[in-house]
Amino acid sequence: MCALDWPATARAHAFSAHEAQRTGRITPHGGQPLIAEDGATGKQLEFGAPPGYPRTILIWLTQWLDDDTVVFASTLAHGEDLLECQVATGACEVVLTGPKSLVLPEIG
Repeated sequence: MCALDWPATARAHAFSAHEAQRTGRITPHGGQPLIAEDGATGKQLEFGAPPGYPRTILIWLTQWLDDDTVVFASTLAHGEDLLECQVATGACEVVLTGPKSLVLPEIG
């Protein structure tokens, strides 16, 4: 079972993607980041950005699709990406790219 550790306040619940020796990681970011962890073990879940994914500091974990799949919304200079990530493997892929005017529910 997986859980989200929500901070007491509703500010800065974000993740970021950065390059780490050619392998980008999606990691908690901000003053009070949202942490995704295994509810049974307390181990923090780790996700890898797709190969070549640009560095960005604004990624929101927006939805759990099932016990093994989460969706991140990523704000980039050209628009918005939705990343689908597998908990078991930590692998993520871009499943949708849209313009900045794209309306994404359940963010923030």
